[in-house]
Amino acid sequence: MIKPRKLSGFPDYNEAENAALAHWLFSVEKTYRTFGFTRLTPRPFERREVLLSKGGLSKQIFGISRLQDDAPTDMALPFDRTIPLAHWVALYAGEMVFPYKRYDVGYSYRGERPQEGRFMGFFQADVDIIGLNDLGLPADAECVAVIYRALQELGAGAVTMKLNNIPLAKALVRKAGVSEETMPDALRELDKLGKIGVEKTIEQLTTVVGVELEAAQSLIEVMGYEGDIDAFPVPEDEVAAAALADLKTVWGMVIAQGVAPEAMLFCPGIVRGLDYYTGTVFETFLDGLEDRGSIASGGRYDDLASTFTKLKLPGVGGSIGISRLFDVLRKQDRIDLSRKTEAEVFVGFRSGDQLEQAQQLATALREIGKSVDLYSGTGNTKKQFSYADRKGFNHVVIVMGSKSIVVKDLAKGSQEDVADISAAVGLFD
Repeated sequence: MIKPRKLSGFPDYNEAENAALAHWLFSVEKTYRTFGFTRLTPRPFERREVLLSKGGLSKQIFGISRLQDDAPTDMALPFDRTIPLAHWVALYAGEMVFPYKRYDVGYSYRGERPQEGRFMGFFQADVDIIGLNDLGLPADAECVAVIYRALQELGAGAVTMKLNNIPLAKALVRKAGVSEETMPDALRELDKLGKIGVEKTIEQLTTVVGVELEAAQSLIEVMGYEGDIDAFPVPEDEVAAAALADLKTVWGMVIAQGVAPEAMLFCPGIVRGLDYYTGTVFETFLDGLEDRGSIASGGRYDDLASTFTKLKLPGVGGSIGISRLFDVLRKQDRIDLSRKTEAEVFVGFRSGDQLEQAQQLATALREIGKSVDLYSGTGNTKKQFSYADRKGFNHVVIVMGSKSIVVKDLAKGSQEDVADISAAVGLFD
């Protein structure tokens, strides 16, 4: 007998947590659909060459091998949802309608040391908009807005979305004397600014990237700005000025789609760790829990699919780190764990003589759109009520006899006794 135990680096949830997570996934997908996104279900494995094509770090990618001889294959597990998307779009672009809007809620895998808020396998909830040849700035704004709305629907509470533009950041970094060859390294170090602090970032810029100390200090002062986008001085550099103007345009459209202005900050230091971002980028933090890290992020990647096709397929997307956010809020006792079921109504019966009537009642309730748990055990009504209570049902319906159906609202503490199925169903319709 193998002793059951948790697996380090992967979230393991009990019955109530699984029910809560299921509600989360349903809520996020519903929000994404209300913005016009359609589900994409990609294959679970990708070829290694695909995952390594843009910004993929081999030390973080899990390979696939066969247990019989442990021989490696040419396949690996995706470390995010975006590169497999780019490959898929390149494959089917000839028959697609653009702009293409998709959502994908599933597992991603990263070979990093497990720690609080970081898993080797975790749920992500992505949205992306892909264009053909061009893609307007409204797509950037919509991806920011839908992520914000989804977080509000999840009950995440107050959040701060920090926005930036990569061409702007690159222009500011270039002014500090960073070459195009070392630009990716500089951006990766700047991406750690909020995690490792000013002094350590300056040290990394000077020792790893080769920036002069005085230039690194000036760069950190500029990149560390957080505040009103209109209060940031317009750069003299033409490219930087244009990038800032684009971001201001996106900013206004995000607010027009319902994002609270006080929930947004302009932060030139937000540059994202992956090197495929080319325009708007953003990261989202829980107010008061910023030390837990970003719980949602994204940006524009105009050149991502160029590895797989000659077509120009610009894109922009966003992602909610479902596992990280769930873990943070669960530890804050902000996840409702009062229910152990996704069903709305429990239907039971006094004895086997009432089973057929109970089945008919469950069917009738399902036909009006209710999710119903028809009791599959063998206990008496007392045991059934206990089951319904422990599961967290608010509504319990027990068929007591051919002329008696008891309908209880456990939340309100009320009860009605009706004569037939139609009367019982009428209480829910």
